[in-house]
Amino acid sequence: MKKIHTMFSKPRNYVAELRATKVLLAFLLSLGVIGVAHATGGTDMLSSAAAPVSKTFGAGSTMAKWLILAEVIVGTIMYIKTKNMMLLMGAIVVVVFTSVGFGLAK
Repeated sequence: MKKIHTMFSKPRNYVAELRATKVLLAFLLSLGVIGVAHATGGTDMLSSAAAPVSKTFGAGSTMAKWLILAEVIVGTIMYIKTKNMMLLMGAIVVVVFTSVGFGLAK
């Protein structure tokens, strides 16, 4: 019985509770405002940028080719330095995931 009594008789920090309540209310208010802003059915202002972004970051873009080349070079250097096959296989896995990621960016 004593443990229950001491648990509820601890002094409370009302300032911290008030601060946490203010943060929670601000967060909930911002969620409500965001929901209203997206529910209005406005136009997509970035739709005109879809083609340049897919050309820059798409599957066959120069950015993807240079990034994959850099990954292969870094993986090869790490393999030569450590003679660890797992680093070479890790570089191959990273290249596959990067190719899939750039493929999804179409």
